[in-house]
Amino acid sequence: MTSRPKILLLLFLVTMVLPAAGLPSDNQGLYISGSVTGLSTRCINDEPVPQIGVYLQIRNDGDVPVILLTPTFSFEVRVFFDEIGSTTADKRTGLEALRLNPYLKNPFGRSTTDDYDHMSPYFRRIDKPEPPSESTFILEPGRSYEFRDTIWVKGGFHLPERPIPDGERYEGIKCLYNWVKPIPEHPSFRLEYRMSPKKYRQPEDLFRRFRDRWRDTGNFLLDSSGDVFYRTEAIALPLER
Repeated sequence: MTSRPKILLLLFLVTMVLPAAGLPSDNQGLYISGSVTGLSTRCINDEPVPQIGVYLQIRNDGDVPVILLTPTFSFEVRVFFDEIGSTTADKRTGLEALRLNPYLKNPFGRSTTDDYDHMSPYFRRIDKPEPPSESTFILEPGRSYEFRDTIWVKGGFHLPERPIPDGERYEGIKCLYNWVKPIPEHPSFRLEYRMSPKKYRQPEDLFRRFRDRWRDTGNFLLDSSGDVFYRTEAIALPLER
């Protein structure tokens, strides 16, 4: 008869091997590193919001070409701040980043029925027998793809008080924090980029069909939900001096 300690050990090992339900898979051979190019603050809808400029490098460490959808403002981005002294995912705080979308009447807001539908033409453009060069990038093994991005996130930083100079009046102005440098409350953060057809009222299996169609060209990486998903390594935040 199997002893109780052995049964508990077996259950523990199975738990460690099985992926958590609903969690995205890893980058499947992609290594995504980054660095901060600038910290500032922008007044968005009369509210000061920390602004992070980043430089990102996606490297293909696998053995086959990878088909990238070049990240744009149409990707959802979440920011996960690392807690001091912790490297486990469940100790990180995830926040949805604001994205500047020039096609919306409120560029930082949610799309409405009054906004121009810029995504339907986008999906028609990439629905091709082969990956279209204007919207995708073929990343050969050992090669890298580099880009810059700017995100805004409501959290993770402390905004110092901005004094009003003597003799100046700011009546009617609700936000006085444009370009104030925010102070990080965490040592580092990670970014998660996601593009989901479902969000734009497209067939749920649309990207899976693209993956099967483009298989001879390369690996079109998807997570278990059928979404395009990229996760960066830890990106260090500058220490306050």
